[in-house]
Amino acid sequence: MRGIFVKLTSHFHIIIMYKKNSYCLFFLLFVFTNVVAQIYQIPNTIKWSEKMALSIMKRHPEAYQIDDKITPKWDYVHGLVLNSFQKLYQKTNDKKYFDYVKNYADATIDSLGIVKSYQYDNFNIDMIAAGNILFDLYETTTDERYLKVMQQLRNQLKNQPRTQSGGFWHKKIYPNQMWLDGLYMGTPFYTHYTTQFENGKNLDDVANQFKIIQANATDATTGLLYHGWDESKQMLWANKTTGCSPNFWSRSMGWYMMALVDVLDFFPKDHPRHKELVNYLTQLAENPTQNPDYQ
Repeated sequence: MRGIFVKLTSHFHIIIMYKKNSYCLFFLLFVFTNVVAQIYQIPNTIKWSEKMALSIMKRHPEAYQIDDKITPKWDYVHGLVLNSFQKLYQKTNDKKYFDYVKNYADATIDSLGIVKSYQYDNFNIDMIAAGNILFDLYETTTDERYLKVMQQLRNQLKNQPRTQSGGFWHKKIYPNQMWLDGLYMGTPFYTHYTTQFENGKNLDDVANQFKIIQANATDATTGLLYHGWDESKQMLWANKTTGCSPNFWSRSMGWYMMALVDVLDFFPKDHPRHKELVNYLTQLAENPTQNPDYQ
């Protein structure tokens, strides 16, 4: 507003200038809001899945703006939301949903197939989750950049630091720790990749990630899982006997259960350990309702 930056001779003049510019700003916002509303009118006749998607697109015209980002960033939040957009595209065949996902990938991946906002040697397992959108993009477009990024993410998992029992660390800066949400961030991509490109040779390793966390983070009384487990028992929050964090967290339980659901989409039913994963999911689906005080 100009009135703020001009040296004026009277308080009255300052008020006039401020009000004048405020009215102009209000008018512009009013016009802009109405234009946007007309462009993004969401019909009441469509399903809630599309209403939600269109609402996101209205607030964030570019997919990288999701989570209120102002520059393109490779992130699990975007991966989660945009994977849902891909499911919606498969149901509706409406290309705007496909394009919304593809535009995010192209905003974050350069012409050489490099994600500039991704730091491989941080070994942050959160960074794997966005890779889930690349399978369909690669299959549809055959753009080698998408395959190259998937290979980079797979290489991270290959070299990801592990606990002595074989579980992926959540991050390099969190040594010896497994978190429930880390299973969601890494294992669905891992499962999809190994079944599609490796003839399923690492499916046992996928199943072991769940076996390790089940064995070490499950509370014997409730059957619920603690959010974090520190194998070294050195963290301030870690129980000195079990290594577990002090509390249950319903959100992380949700992440973990969805990890199992998404993994089972790609885990072959005839694999010897398929039933093991189904049993984990079944037990967890029952336990929260039996322990409402722990929610």
